[in-house]
Parts: sequence; C-alpha cells; structure tokens
Amino acid sequence: MINANDSVKLTGSVSSTGTGSFTVSVSEFFVDGAWHKLETPREIEISTSDYTNDFTSLELKYIKEKAEADSKSSTLCEDDLEIVNSIVKKFSSAVADV
Repeated sequence: MINANDSVKLTGSVSSTGTGSFTVSVSEFFVDGAWHKLETPREIEISTSDYTNDFTSLELKYIKEKAEADSKSSTLCEDDLEIVNSIVKKFSSAVADV
C-alpha cells in the first residue's frame, strides 16, 4: 500500500532544454518496495532556480554511514581518522540540534 510521505524515486531522461529550465520525461518510479513502469512517460519541467547543488538526503545518509564505519577502522592514518571523527561529530550534533 502506498502511503502519504512514502519515499519515491523517479527515472527518466532529459527530453528538452530551454533557457533556465529543462524537461524530464519520467518513465519509471520506485515506491512501496518496487519499480513501476509508466505506460506513457510523464513530462516534468524543472527550472534551474528550483534546485540546488547541496547534498541530497541520500548522499548525506551515505556520507554518515561511511564515516561511522570508517571511524571504527584501524587502517586509517591519524589525519584521516581525525577527519572522519569530525564528520561523525557534526552529524551527531546536527541531529541533536533538530
């Protein structure tokens, strides 16, 4: 069953570009634990002012998990371990700030 606030992933391709925007033809989506193919792709116009190049939630999750795993590694040099521990600390304090 699909619920409000479920995570959805879309796949498609850029079908046209314009000044300050581009159009994506969405052909598949992932929700409720499975990929679904659209019979007819849907067009979504995206303005370049609508998005940023900030890390996405999935990228941040990966960085956090990787840093946490690396912080337990015995093969990192002291400088790298210091960086990894700093990343883990920042994620921990960001959660506490919310």
